[in-house]
Amino acid sequence: MKKSLLFLLVIVFAMNLFAEEPKKITEIGLTTTRPLYNTYNFTVKFGNEQSLIRISSLSLSEYTIEENGTMILGNDTLSVSDYDLGASLAFAVGREIRKEIDKNFEFRYGADFTFAYSSFIDSRDYDTTYTYYRKSKTWSPGLQLVLGFNYILKDRIVFGVEFLPKLCYSYSRYDYEKNYTASDENDIYETEYRYYWNFNISTLALFSISYRF
Repeated sequence: MKKSLLFLLVIVFAMNLFAEEPKKITEIGLTTTRPLYNTYNFTVKFGNEQSLIRISSLSLSEYTIEENGTMILGNDTLSVSDYDLGASLAFAVGREIRKEIDKNFEFRYGADFTFAYSSFIDSRDYDTTYTYYRKSKTWSPGLQLVLGFNYILKDRIVFGVEFLPKLCYSYSRYDYEKNYTASDENDIYETEYRYYWNFNISTLALFSISYRF
């Protein structure tokens, strides 16, 4: 009996030792809600065929607009200069679990921590009347669920679609400054705060194409 038990333990140990582990993979790709348009974001996933860490929806944008013109105010014509500067950053980090449906199809689910930040500056100069300056910053952390499918082409190209119900909190700060040239006018300095929760269950489908290696 002892020999049989010892033999069984050796067999179990050998099976565990030589059992095939899930294959390690890395996927790098692009995501978009509008295929065939230039609104793509970068994504990278790494782990194995059953569970991956995902860093997705990476986006960074910045713009600057500078304009000069005139504005009629009563009987006066004022020269107006306008300077706008904006920047934003957004990303999501989470885990994705995959279940094989058949050789080429996978079901996937998981969750992401999301974060978005944006800033905006609007500066205007109304001739010799006054200057106006507004600066805003918004922080928005959140949590989103991941529900989707993959189609794998030749073990390398992965076409995917997923839905992302999302709950997030947004906090914004707005600083206003208005400096009058006339001595009888009072300059204005104000700070305003806004914050709210947002639950989005109507998120558009997110499409992706990735290369697996």
